[in-house]
Amino acid sequence: IHINELLYILVFGESLLNDAVTVVLYHLFDEFARANTIGAKEVVFGFLSFFVVALGGVLFGMFFGILAAFTSRFTYRIRVIEPLFVFLYSYMSYLCSELFHLSGIMALIACGAVMRPYVEANISHKSHTTIKYFLKMWSGVSETLIFIFLGVSTFAGQHDWNWIFVSSTVIFCLIGRVLGVLGLSVILNRFRIVKLTPKDQFIIS
Repeated sequence: IHINELLYILVFGESLLNDAVTVVLYHLFDEFARANTIGAKEVVFGFLSFFVVALGGVLFGMFFGILAAFTSRFTYRIRVIEPLFVFLYSYMSYLCSELFHLSGIMALIACGAVMRPYVEANISHKSHTTIKYFLKMWSGVSETLIFIFLGVSTFAGQHDWNWIFVSSTVIFCLIGRVLGVLGLSVILNRFRIVKLTPKDQFIIS
């Protein structure tokens, strides 16, 4: 559909990182809610744990990505198991990260980023096609299921509707989004070769 590829990468990458950051912050504030008292020490440890959880997930993802790249060098005799190894190592990076209470989404992102240039060069064209279309199919199914569960949970049970809370949340999110995009774009454009145009910034906002 002739979409701007750079814009697609920015929006897609940001959505992935947003999901990862949201999960980490949710667990952080969940621990704060269970604590009896929250002092300066707990705030500092919470701030540090945010980076530990995120970077720990990235390290797990890189480890399994490197392992997948190394393993794929020896699968040229049994091509049929190549897609299995790709899915297995990706899922293992997620499981191991969650097992140690790290960011599984960050692990998946890092694992995919490491595997992409190396595994793709080692596997056959048929395996590459199988992985590509299976992931497209499964991502569509997963997205549909997520929105179904969200819709069901919206109408299931009793909910207290507060117009002031909902309206102020939406307004502040939109304002914060615009200010964040415009402010970061000014900083990033100083170092980028391909600058973000005002039109791109408007679409991202």
